[in-house]
Amino acid sequence: DIIARAVEIVGVEYVYDTEQGVSYRVLADHARATAFLLADGVFPSNEGRGYVLRRILRRAVRHAWLLGRREPTLAGVVEAVVGRMGVAYPARLSRREYIVSNPRAEEEPYLPTIDAGMKRFDEIAPTGGSGTIAGKDVFKLYDTFGFPVDLTELMAQERGYSIDLEGFETELEAQRRRSREDRAASGIAVEAHALRDGWESV
Repeated sequence: DIIARAVEIVGVEYVYDTEQGVSYRVLADHARATAFLLADGVFPSNEGRGYVLRRILRRAVRHAWLLGRREPTLAGVVEAVVGRMGVAYPARLSRREYIVSNPRAEEEPYLPTIDAGMKRFDEIAPTGGSGTIAGKDVFKLYDTFGFPVDLTELMAQERGYSIDLEGFETELEAQRRRSREDRAASGIAVEAHALRDGWESV
């Protein structure tokens, strides 16, 4: 039932032993995970369980994108999950509107980003090539286009590439260091401003 709803939304035939079939099964699986995580009070974020949910959502968006969709898709599939499984789990899936609206809110702003990110990925890992994707490129996909590193790694493997995880971690740590330094500098500036205001009021 859930896959049938996804087919209705996307408009591409479901054939089991094809790449499209894989994408439909990922959509169905990730829609179930999304519905139950939201029902358990997990909200998409960049930390902890919220980051796991965000990664699930973005993987689903990517598979909808591979099926040709350039509009929100997962929300409709999640709605089918709630309708189908809400009978067995009425208490957990009772907040239908909340569970359905959250995937759409996550999908809509991410769609233009994934489109640009996929174009960038095509440039650095063209089909038919091989080799290792540089850590700085993996980091750019993560930092600029919101691609979780495990998603980039999966996409790379599908095309016969590997990724430089050590280089990615180096870039990530450099960003964290810059962020810490910026926060420290900002704190010094705020303290200096407060001291100046204090002297001026004396």
